[in-house]
Amino acid sequence: MRRLVNIFAEFFSSIWKEKGKIFQLAKNDMKSRYAGSFLGIFWAYFIPLVSILVYWFVFEKGLKATPPASANVPFLAWFMAGLVPWFYFSEAWMSSTNVLLDYNYLVKQMVFDVRILPFVRVISALFVHLVFMAIMLVVLALYGILPSIRVGPLLYYMLCLICLIISVSIISSVIMPFFRDMTQVINVITTMGFWMTPIAWDYTNMNIPVVFQYILKLNPMFYVVQGYRDALVSDTFAWQGASITLYFWILVGALFAVGVLAYHRMRMHLADVI
Repeated sequence: MRRLVNIFAEFFSSIWKEKGKIFQLAKNDMKSRYAGSFLGIFWAYFIPLVSILVYWFVFEKGLKATPPASANVPFLAWFMAGLVPWFYFSEAWMSSTNVLLDYNYLVKQMVFDVRILPFVRVISALFVHLVFMAIMLVVLALYGILPSIRVGPLLYYMLCLICLIISVSIISSVIMPFFRDMTQVINVITTMGFWMTPIAWDYTNMNIPVVFQYILKLNPMFYVVQGYRDALVSDTFAWQGASITLYFWILVGALFAVGVLAYHRMRMHLADVI
């Protein structure tokens, strides 16, 4: 037990000590990823915006989808409140998975702490997420939904999302050098996860049996997406109950623990397989 405590204490101490380097690498990562293209960082925002418009057109105009009555907002506002956190989750997880391969020259330096690299990509993607949050607030304002948003709950659910991404990213990034199909696995998971998470549809309006509703709630992104919506566009108070909150944090804590232990066990072998 003492050995486990020391492993986690050393991990947190290392991340805290390197926080300045993490933010600096995150800023450089954001610039370098689009440095070779003519429009540069514009692509980081253009492609998701096009996706939002396409999904909105298909679901609202084509399929005549409507938000739940409790939301009392236009479909686009309700839809963006769920899609924006999902974009951050999928983009940050995917890019973090490849981070050890992308920064292989740092991994091969014995003095460099490779454990900070997943955090670099999570922070880098967070910059884009914050811009999309600002765009979403502008869209809400255009609909007359002024941010009487509950700032506290919104920040809380953003913290939930960041912690979830960090936890899964630590695991997938350390597996990736040993199992190069990890990118395809995550593509499958995020594709299925998008449709299994009530982002473009309201699970309460589809006569889904109660047992399947409980299964849907096992998806941690259900908790996050619902939380963003409650804080931004719903008339309900942005608190989802003790049981699902406890489940979410136990799951995130377990995933994080697995990732930390995996890095502790495998980091000495990373330079050999990259």
